[in-house]
Amino acid sequence: MKTTSIILNFVLIAVVLYLGFFNRSTAQQAQQRNCNILCADYSLDNSFRGIDLHLAKLLADNYAKDEGKKFIGNGRNMTTTEDARNAWFPLETIKRFIWQIESAACKKSCTNKMRLGIRIYYGKYPDANTMLQTPGLADVQSRYALHHTVFMVPTFSDGGRDVDFDPWHWGGSGCKPTSIKEYLANNWKVQSPNIAILAAGYTRAGDAQNHGDMSPPPSGSGEFGTE
Repeated sequence: MKTTSIILNFVLIAVVLYLGFFNRSTAQQAQQRNCNILCADYSLDNSFRGIDLHLAKLLADNYAKDEGKKFIGNGRNMTTTEDARNAWFPLETIKRFIWQIESAACKKSCTNKMRLGIRIYYGKYPDANTMLQTPGLADVQSRYALHHTVFMVPTFSDGGRDVDFDPWHWGGSGCKPTSIKEYLANNWKVQSPNIAILAAGYTRAGDAQNHGDMSPPPSGSGEFGTE
């Protein structure tokens, strides 16, 4: 009887160890799968709120009527060339960009530990000659020269501050990546065939999402701020 009890104890221990290993292995596999399939279902989430159509038109019209932003400035002089009033991005480009951010956080097991975001910066293209000599801008059409644009940079929340970072070059430990500010302050070089996501030019996978299209130029089909 005692021998049977000992055998049963060994069997029970073996089963517990197996289940523990199996569950841990399954969880690891599930995490890996989730890092590759990141599209969440928000069909039951009613928290999203947009803005009213007429409010959107009011904001865009106010921007378009601002003479300081309506035309391109060349130094202290104002030209008669209309500046960009909107920027357009392919949906797939934005989805890829978001996937890069979420995938990097998921692989660090930080999906539920970080408040991620995207900061949109205003920028301005240099003159056409400078664009040709600037890495990442040489393939941008010359008609964009001197026009305003926008580019997007990932952020994470750190003590109430939303900090810019590059998910392709995590750098930091745990769920606190190295900030882009720290990279720039230390003049660190990113050893990678792809430049950091912050850089200009959306045509390469490792670049910041920058110039999908703008209006004007060309005279696109944007409806807001076009009188």
